[in-house]
Amino acid sequence: MRLAFDFLLFTLTTTTSALTMRPVRPVHPAHLPLTSAYLTSLPPLPPDFTLSLAPMMEYTDRHFRHLCRLISPEMELWSEMVTANAIVNTKENEDYQRRFLQQSPLENPTILQLGGSDPSSLALACKIAVTSQSWSGNWNGINLNCGCPSDKVSLKGCFGARLMESPKLVGECIAAMSEAIEDTPHNIPEISVKCRIGVDDNDSYSDLTNFIDSVTAVSPVKTFQIHARKAVLDGTFSPVDNRTIPPLKYSFVYDLCRDYPGLNFHLNGGVMSLTSVYDIFEESNEKLKGVMVGRSIVSQPWYWSNLDYVLFGKYPENGVDTRGDLVMKYAEHAEEEEAVEGADQTVGEPF
Repeated sequence: MRLAFDFLLFTLTTTTSALTMRPVRPVHPAHLPLTSAYLTSLPPLPPDFTLSLAPMMEYTDRHFRHLCRLISPEMELWSEMVTANAIVNTKENEDYQRRFLQQSPLENPTILQLGGSDPSSLALACKIAVTSQSWSGNWNGINLNCGCPSDKVSLKGCFGARLMESPKLVGECIAAMSEAIEDTPHNIPEISVKCRIGVDDNDSYSDLTNFIDSVTAVSPVKTFQIHARKAVLDGTFSPVDNRTIPPLKYSFVYDLCRDYPGLNFHLNGGVMSLTSVYDIFEESNEKLKGVMVGRSIVSQPWYWSNLDYVLFGKYPENGVDTRGDLVMKYAEHAEEEEAVEGADQTVGEPF
């Protein structure tokens, strides 16, 4: 069961002594390689700056999001990518809807990421996600995945990063998604695009700006989350290769911030520490609207428990001051879920 995996993740990355260690907020030098003096010298980032948990297949389900919210009340949480067709075709399947669309009020703010390339299917999926009050209806944003490089998505599904080759279609998808939810009685979530800086040989800055220009010309999109690597889609790279081999080009994202002052850009890729978040924000001339972190939060989650204080100058009163607190509170969540759903909550894939 996935809940057991999350619990195991924390118990394996926590020593016995750490379970009862002294409270560590606002500074816990045991796992944060920064001095107290340096931490307190950093000014808070702007209130509209966002630190986001990147969407990751088989990781950022609602249970991992619950765990991350215990770590940080300020972190923006993202779902794993769910395809539009999966939502549309299983709208009567309560188990599936619960698995991929259910969220708790504790999770907000949370972004739902959709995969797909058919405007009508994406539009219907948005409407279902926003109006299905039994499982959702509280999404703070909906994102179109234009960055996933896996063969299953980009070759067989013809979406994800492959969509960067069809920017006009991306714009049409965003326009349809936005129109589908504009008349809903709930808060209307913002529609955004997550993409790479390029695909295969179409990896110049001008290729990237052509994509931005084409998408914004036919849609109301204002926000882009950009993984600062290109995607190699010729079949020679695995998803892991695409996360590590193409060089990071943060300068492309910084230049977008400069050249498109009316749009909002968030940077993703290779962010491994709190200090790097500050460095990236400063290198963008303080124009970036946010930074996304993925694998680092999965591999060293407790390290990021100080982000509210370090980045935003906030001291969350959530009662999670030690690793032990965190493990015990997450265990409570696991017990509650198992009491309602049973031990086996496996419900297929989000495709």
